[in-house]
Amino acid sequence: MEPFFEENGFYEKEIARRTEHFGNIAHVWSIYESRHNEDDPEPFMRGINSIQLFNDGKRWWIVNIYWQQAFGSLFKELASTAEIISRSANRK
Repeated sequence: MEPFFEENGFYEKEIARRTEHFGNIAHVWSIYESRHNEDDPEPFMRGINSIQLFNDGKRWWIVNIYWQQAFGSLFKELASTAEIISRSANRK
């Protein structure tokens, strides 16, 4: 393990996900929160992962992953968006 992570810790948890399919391709939006310790009351960072996938008929392949850390007002907006996505997913 890297010395930085041994000293500072890093725990990332997905808090919401939205998946869109079209044929053999899928796009996953995954909102995450990061903490230095698992039991930290508040995250020090939030962000979103954008993951593109392709299914060749046998399995899913990751084509691309990109992520964006949220700063300022986006930090709070992602928490609200995650709550909306979670509520709509629970209704299905």
